[in-house]
Amino acid sequence: MLAWLVAEPDDDCLKDLQALRRYLALLADTGIPVAELRHCLDSLDARLLDITDRFKPHLLGAAFPLPRELQQAVGELVATLQDVSGRFLLQIDSEGEGSWFGGQGGHKRELATRALELLSEAYQLVCMGGGGVPPGLWKLAYTLMLATGRIESASEIRAEVAREAEGASLFKRLVAVYSLQPEGFTARELAWVFDYLVPISGLAELSRRMMQPDSAVTWIDAARDGPPVAQVRREAPAGEGVFYFRALGLARRAGEQINWLEERIAKAEVEGRACDGELFEPEESGLPLGLTPGEVLSLLRRMRDRWTIPPSREQPRRRQIYAVQVCQGLRAIWDMHHGSERPAKVSRWRVYSESPGGYAIISVSGVTGQLTAGMAIGLRRDASQPWSICIVRWIRSEKPEEIELGLQVVASSCTAVSIGFRDANVSETTHALMLPPMPSMRRNSAILAPAGTYASRRLLIVRDGAPLYVVQARVLSLDIQTSCVELFQYEVDPYPG
Repeated sequence: MLAWLVAEPDDDCLKDLQALRRYLALLADTGIPVAELRHCLDSLDARLLDITDRFKPHLLGAAFPLPRELQQAVGELVATLQDVSGRFLLQIDSEGEGSWFGGQGGHKRELATRALELLSEAYQLVCMGGGGVPPGLWKLAYTLMLATGRIESASEIRAEVAREAEGASLFKRLVAVYSLQPEGFTARELAWVFDYLVPISGLAELSRRMMQPDSAVTWIDAARDGPPVAQVRREAPAGEGVFYFRALGLARRAGEQINWLEERIAKAEVEGRACDGELFEPEESGLPLGLTPGEVLSLLRRMRDRWTIPPSREQPRRRQIYAVQVCQGLRAIWDMHHGSERPAKVSRWRVYSESPGGYAIISVSGVTGQLTAGMAIGLRRDASQPWSICIVRWIRSEKPEEIELGLQVVASSCTAVSIGFRDANVSETTHALMLPPMPSMRRNSAILAPAGTYASRRLLIVRDGAPLYVVQARVLSLDIQTSCVELFQYEVDPYPG
């Protein structure tokens, strides 16, 4: 094993993973001298992190459903990361003359930090792969969090942000990502979010005492193997093992960067420069590379909102089981309503719960096409009913042949239109859906368009057919932005020009 660890890694990261898993089984041998065991584990986590870094690009461009081989590889890598993290915890707990650490608290905190780094990588892969969190991961994270040092009051933590232990920051990053509801983000967005949080996760607060406002608080029961829970969803139980987390510092930081980026984008437009990746440098902006400025702006807004007030279910869900038809993607819905000659692909799904504002559905036949969090979905019970227009809020896929979607209804019908914005640097119109007012969501009509379409306050809307309908409108508010679509309310411009 030691010879393999010092050798050059295999070009195929998955072959490296299989070799590592074989060697891990050997470490259960109680006859291995402590010094050799220490040397193996010292090198093991570095090789495992290297394998993980080389594997992540396989997920960046993947859409659901993931190929079976890819989903299996995610599961094996997550299990290995959690396994090695647990082995470090066993070393932390070891005592006696042969103890690795000899009772030195600093060494224990150092190993707990390394274990949390492995667990953080495991959680990132879980999120990017759309799978469920494996049993024991949260309990292990809580135990390692406690091993990194004392958890102080909120005021003391704010004063100590600059000197905070790396281990505590890693744990805060885990909870900060969980509070975003990562199943609603794409793999590219999640990779960016994890990188974004590396230098600033210490701005979040972790305390044994309840913080205000409680609407921004997430609580953690360290005695149980369960995820953090938003206070707005369920009140924290009494007990010494309960901790409180607040991400308002992260929300403020995101707000500052939103303002900075909006100013840069506006300046670039005035100067006639392209709003591309050269608009900002990571050293100056604190923003990682990997997304366009428009994508970053949309993502930061969503992150700020969810860190300010964690999402809660406003309407009760009731269990319902019935078959539905699904049309995937904004363009496919547009083609169907526009009378395109291309037949729209309609697949069969099953609703398993619903509320006045949305559905949870599960695939019942082979899923064709690509599914992405934030995309548009058309849904109807049968051909006699109009298509409801929905946005995919989350995706889960714990089995390759089974996909679950959480849908938010944004309209009960739609009209296919073409739109163009005044002063936009485009020569063609964009396909979009015109949505009627929806009292539970908005008072005005709205447009659902591909992400990045919104360019100015005034736009032209064209509806083909008899009679032809052309109108100039002005945007009232940008209500929803995802990686795939954006929804904005509008009104007919009373002063067209």
